[in-house]
Amino acid sequence: MVTTEGQLLYRRVLLHSHTNEQPFALSGSPVPIASDQQVWVRAHMKSDGYASDARNGCNGFAAGVVDEEPLPTGCAF
Repeated sequence: MVTTEGQLLYRRVLLHSHTNEQPFALSGSPVPIASDQQVWVRAHMKSDGYASDARNGCNGFAAGVVDEEPLPTGCAF
């Protein structure tokens, strides 16, 4: 997680795949950001580097959709 200026706020390193731990949930400390602070999240899941896209938003962005249908029922991985 980085600020819009590129400052690293948080990094979580997973040391192994979690293919046999589905659904996979990861606990961790909340990242302290202001409610209106924009941040970027980018995944590094490949041996050749970061994914080609990143996601941005702010704390609480679209929080209501977590319970809206349709909800996923499973994961193939």
